[in-house]
Amino acid sequence: MLNTHLIKILRSFSKEELTSFADFIYSPFFNKSKTVHKLWEAIKKYAPGFEHADLEKEKIFAIVFEGKEYNYGTMKNLIHSFTQLTEKFLEISIYEKDKFQQTYNSLTYCLSKYFPDLFRKKFDKSIIELENLSEGGEQHYLYKYQLQWMSAALTGLESKKDMVVFRQAESLICFFLIHLFKIKHNIMTFYIEDNFIEENDLAEMFLKNIDMNKILEGIKKV
Repeated sequence: MLNTHLIKILRSFSKEELTSFADFIYSPFFNKSKTVHKLWEAIKKYAPGFEHADLEKEKIFAIVFEGKEYNYGTMKNLIHSFTQLTEKFLEISIYEKDKFQQTYNSLTYCLSKYFPDLFRKKFDKSIIELENLSEGGEQHYLYKYQLQWMSAALTGLESKKDMVVFRQAESLICFFLIHLFKIKHNIMTFYIEDNFIEENDLAEMFLKNIDMNKILEGIKKV
């Protein structure tokens, strides 16, 4: 058990994360298995390093399944279930820090259940928040595009035309150009440092066949 994927994840947890994880394990919404509770009780005392020799599968099994003969399959299934819970905890922890994903999911729900008034309220608030952020990063424009795409989807359900489709195009183009230039910059390191040339460099062909100065001047006027 010392070298299982489960233990490696637990070793990565901070003190605060271990506390939150314990709350997660005992929450009936996420876990109703008393056996999982027993497994956690058996191993939590070895936190945060989880290095003790008593973390052998056979010894932990004897604690969790007191009085029963060791069964490899049973222990394997229990560790698998516990590992899935730790991974779900990580997913939720990351999600809680992702404000945009929360907004996007909330708008998706409003769209799927068709709550147009609530959608508009949340959408307008989110767009204002994005407008108030300093621009320049491609993610800024990608977030705006994703929200604007959903707004266009809503107006489609309402059989109406929405001028936001023009703002949607602007956000997508800005995201694309910023990301393209970043990728092109990375490609140039191969040219300069390694003298490597890609025969079918689509990014280079694209840039050579458009009037980039004219496009950038147009963007400045928007």
